[in-house]
Amino acid sequence: LLTPYGLMVAGKVAEATTWPDSDRPYTIALLKATLKTHRTTTKGSDDEKTSEAVQEEYHEFDWSWLPGFDGHNEPLHALANGFGNFAGTVFIAGDNLVAKWSYQLKSSSGSDSSHRDLASLSNSGYQQQYVPVTVNLSEDHVRGAIMAISQMMPEPDSDMPTTGQKVNITIIVYCVAVGCVIGMLGAIMCNRNLSQIVFPFLGGHSQLKGISLD
Repeated sequence: LLTPYGLMVAGKVAEATTWPDSDRPYTIALLKATLKTHRTTTKGSDDEKTSEAVQEEYHEFDWSWLPGFDGHNEPLHALANGFGNFAGTVFIAGDNLVAKWSYQLKSSSGSDSSHRDLASLSNSGYQQQYVPVTVNLSEDHVRGAIMAISQMMPEPDSDMPTTGQKVNITIIVYCVAVGCVIGMLGAIMCNRNLSQIVFPFLGGHSQLKGISLD
């Protein structure tokens, strides 16, 4: 896996190796490439006795064990780069293992020091130190051979409706309320006795009762 720190290669160490823990033979090697320059001198032709100094660039490769990773007693199968909030993190998957490797701020043992001491450290040009750390994410809850691993960022579920949904709900409620009012007015107008009580100013309804046949 090509990472910002170099090329990481996971596998099982051989018998003749510098890996210190034989009980955890599955580990990760890191290949770093450093760009360097060196000066070379080019001679001129036979007629020209001058020489010219030229700087040439080259890469120097250096293999090392991944710092902060203590290895695993079972095979490793997959590595993946993190992104977003996990930029610079490498996720590790293997048999009964899900872990993440990253550089984290080193915790200071003198956390109870006074603010004056902290201010003096900041004024003296003190720089925070980051150390490589591997965090086991499975914690014995993930069992089996993890053959692939990848970071995902699901969209958060929002319980609150969006602006468009709010407008739609308001229009629906308004229409239902207006319809109820119109329906009530129509029922009252159709009932003559009730309409005379509710709307006494509509005297015309009294002439519509008719003449008694007695």
